[in-house]
Amino acid sequence: MTAISAPVSAHHGPSHAHDDGHEISFIKKYLFSTDHKTIGIQFLMFGLLFFVVGGLLAMLVRWQLAWPDKAVPMMGEYMKNAGMWQDAKMPPDYYNSAFSMHATVMIFFVIIPILVGAFGNYLIPLMIGAKDMAFPFLNGAAFWSALPAGAIMVAAFFLPGGPAGAGWTSYPPLSATYPNGIKFHGHSPYRGTVDLVEPAPGWPSFVQPLRLHATNIQTVDAAALKTTAEGLEASYSGNKAAVLDAVRDALIEKGYALVPSGAAENVVTGRSIANAANTAAVTVTDDKILVRSNEGGPELFKRIVAGLNWQSDWPGISLITVTVAIFLCFVYLCAYTVNVGLRPLNWVASLVISGVGAFYAIKGVQYLVFDGQSAWFLSLFILGFSSIMGAVNYLTTIVKLRCPGMTMFRMPLSVWALFITSLMVLLATPVLAATLLLNLLDHHRLTGFFQPFNWSVNNTLQSNSGGGYPLLHQHLFWFYSHPAVYIMIL
Repeated sequence: MTAISAPVSAHHGPSHAHDDGHEISFIKKYLFSTDHKTIGIQFLMFGLLFFVVGGLLAMLVRWQLAWPDKAVPMMGEYMKNAGMWQDAKMPPDYYNSAFSMHATVMIFFVIIPILVGAFGNYLIPLMIGAKDMAFPFLNGAAFWSALPAGAIMVAAFFLPGGPAGAGWTSYPPLSATYPNGIKFHGHSPYRGTVDLVEPAPGWPSFVQPLRLHATNIQTVDAAALKTTAEGLEASYSGNKAAVLDAVRDALIEKGYALVPSGAAENVVTGRSIANAANTAAVTVTDDKILVRSNEGGPELFKRIVAGLNWQSDWPGISLITVTVAIFLCFVYLCAYTVNVGLRPLNWVASLVISGVGAFYAIKGVQYLVFDGQSAWFLSLFILGFSSIMGAVNYLTTIVKLRCPGMTMFRMPLSVWALFITSLMVLLATPVLAATLLLNLLDHHRLTGFFQPFNWSVNNTLQSNSGGGYPLLHQHLFWFYSHPAVYIMIL
């Protein structure tokens, strides 16, 4: 089995590359490069950076096992000042998160980027006599799509509840539970919300436009309530379904138990748990809210208004980190696809498109990610696309771009190892990605693929407790991971 490629050049580096007859700019040559050597080095730096993160997490695990009641040097003070720990001592429940994230980082963000991404990109073309990879642009896209995945995984450390703590396998139903402090916003897919506050000048005002918040719903202030013969009435403009969700949340938070209201879909009725004689009924029409309550009507309405005006509880550092990573990914894509004329115009158009794309993408990420576990699912889901793009490139390059005389059985064993690894990645990664997506939906309480019948947390029946099958997750997960832990290392 032989393959004939284009004549092999003695220059494998990007120094002699040209772009439409012009010398490639410094940024395209060394940052947004399509050269296999440069991309291999980028994957190496990416893996080494996360190797430091994984090493620090390993130190936390060992410190907790050796001295559980002593303050963690240096890192403990930082975690305390950041408000993630109560003091410089590592909380007992953080141990699960430490070893879960250590294993995740070392497997998915160190071993795969270095052993497959760095060595594969750098060595395959050199060892088989190819000028470059078969798909240079796709090769760069594989790296720049891994960057947002890594940023989301790092952001998990700063989200409410801390990073994922269900192990690197994330078996359900443990992976579907929420950490303490997660606030629900009605039946919206987005879960992590806090009441909308006016940002303070400076850093909070700078990151506020990136923050997901309710801007499409306008309500009147509680002071504008009208007292009518039927109760307290106020006008509003916005989404009626969102108002009904806010009403249900407000009744529950004020200590009411929801009771059936008959056939009226626009009426929400509650009975006080503390005093059964105290009832409240809220009628929501297309433009008015009517609150009828024995007592506490104004306070109930204030809670409804607060539920309608919310924002995500992502910290500013996570917003900036993920936005920049997404922005750089868009810039790479635009650098090779946008062509409006002169090079300065191309870069201006690319930056504008990338900025707009990153702005809306970070809003979508906040919809999907509200705690460390959901960040874990989405991060690895995106990283799977990077692995698939790399696998397609490796397989095509090895099969089609070997130099004359380089048969399959004359290839070095290292190329054979990467070839087999790429086959496994191409066949098994989609299964893992689908598993992560289903688990993410379960985590949002939208589906019950892996949640068993009558599943409860703290003696509370969960909304998605149905006919799910927890062992199905193990079968799907290990379809990828069992060959991965052996073949990839080999």
